[in-house]
Amino acid sequence: MSALIVIPIAIIMLGTVSATLLEPGNALRDVLSLIGAPAVALMIALALAFYFLAARRGWSLQHTSDVMGAALPTAAVVILVTGAGGVFGKVLVNPASARRWRRC
Repeated sequence: MSALIVIPIAIIMLGTVSATLLEPGNALRDVLSLIGAPAVALMIALALAFYFLAARRGWSLQHTSDVMGAALPTAAVVILVTGAGGVFGKVLVNPASARRWRRC
């Protein structure tokens, strides 16, 4: 199960390496670049996690939905706080907003 953490990293690395080594316009490069996009790589890892969590244990779709639904609020708070902190940091670094904050 801990190998699931490495899978999106490996997929993203594969996409990056293919973009570096293969010629532009190469079909394999295009496919690996698509799969290697962070959002796509994370969706692939999510699908694999769903498989290992539910299908291999014989859980029903409803039970799996309940388990994942119970975990979602906690994860959402962490993602929200992290994203808000990143946005606030960018606002402070932006030259226009930095000048405005200095005047206050």
